[in-house]
Amino acid sequence: MAVIPRDQGHPYDENDPMERIMFLQHGVAEPDSFDLIDRAGIVNPILLPQADGSPQPTDRRVSLLTPDTVAALQATLTPGSAPESYTLPTPDRIATPDRSFARTNVHGLTVPVPYPTKAGALAVEVWGFVDPAGAIAPWFPGTTIRCKEGELVHSTLLPKKGSHTIHHHGIEPTPMNDGVGHATFLVAGGGYTYQWLAPDAGTYFYHCHKNTVLHFELGMYGLLISDPNVPNAPFIDGGPGAVYRGNTIRNYHKEAIWVLDDIDSRWHETVQPQHGVGAGMGGTGVGAEFTTIGQNTGIELHRFEPDFFVVSGVFADPASQPKPNLITNTLVSPVMNRGETLLIRTLNASYTVVTLKFPSQIDPEVIAMDGRTFGRAPFMSYSRPFKLSTQNRQLTFTTANRWDLLIDTSSVPSGTHFVDAEFRHWRTNDLLRTVTMQIVVNS
Repeated sequence: MAVIPRDQGHPYDENDPMERIMFLQHGVAEPDSFDLIDRAGIVNPILLPQADGSPQPTDRRVSLLTPDTVAALQATLTPGSAPESYTLPTPDRIATPDRSFARTNVHGLTVPVPYPTKAGALAVEVWGFVDPAGAIAPWFPGTTIRCKEGELVHSTLLPKKGSHTIHHHGIEPTPMNDGVGHATFLVAGGGYTYQWLAPDAGTYFYHCHKNTVLHFELGMYGLLISDPNVPNAPFIDGGPGAVYRGNTIRNYHKEAIWVLDDIDSRWHETVQPQHGVGAGMGGTGVGAEFTTIGQNTGIELHRFEPDFFVVSGVFADPASQPKPNLITNTLVSPVMNRGETLLIRTLNASYTVVTLKFPSQIDPEVIAMDGRTFGRAPFMSYSRPFKLSTQNRQLTFTTANRWDLLIDTSSVPSGTHFVDAEFRHWRTNDLLRTVTMQIVVNS
């Protein structure tokens, strides 16, 4: 397994100017990767010490760039070159990763909707991430990043419009590779390569963390799946493949991916076009990253009233037959032969509370939550897989929560079995919509 050098940490020393800078760095404006480099082709003067040898005043740019990173910058910059060509070097970069990905952001594309939006349109603008090397690739949700646990991964963001980040949600990288914009920096121009170790096998996701509330709603997210380190891994979305159940490997025949999302078309039609990518973001200073409630009534990111409901990019239609809001797309609603094993990976990408309700003929086994396998060493004393029948065949989860479920169809009757997803208001618990997926079992 690869090893990435990293600081081990130590108690905070308030008398150390550098540690004080690192502690207070959240109180300054977000730099992007241009801001970390002086336009004349040298390292930004903010990195240079003051006359007395102490660091410059509190600025997170000081703590982000290590001496090795500064040296790498100086070695690669050409004086007078355009800032757009600058590529910020990755600290502790290992030249030969086990797996590499690249993503660019997609703006300004629209997808058809089954009924009119709040503005009366029959399409809604959705953003996303796509593999720039793919001739035809999905972009809502973004193209899946798939690796196997323990691999050293390079994930390169190549912004196409403005600055963005990629936050690989649920893994534990170093700060420069975490992609949290308001805690580190935004990626602009020449791009940036995040370096991280693939975590325990399980279901994760990635998303833009620049203006998280808005960009996540606009569709800038995708699944990140870490497969077990077994032959033929990483696997293809949809299966077949293998997964951990406790300490053992279980093979599955098909994989269903249920990314549950909701859309408030006002955010897509009014907020973003009129106010831009920074809509709802505040100024500089501690606690000012986002606009507070009532500060700007023209934006109102605290007011979220979804009118569309989506599963893995497929819009639910109240006029569908034989049930309203039934999704029959086989990427979401699989067709199985009796005796086969189905793995369902779920992600709540909505801003509502979702409850999955399975019919009495199906009793899934819940094997993992938030990328961690129940009953797998060294945590087997604290958790174990459980049958959903012990929970009235219901599973409730909130934003960013993930559950992995295994279904053995050996005892499932042939026919079409409906699974309901109830979207409920996060504050009032009012039912907003019930969307139905189906599992078809052939004898």
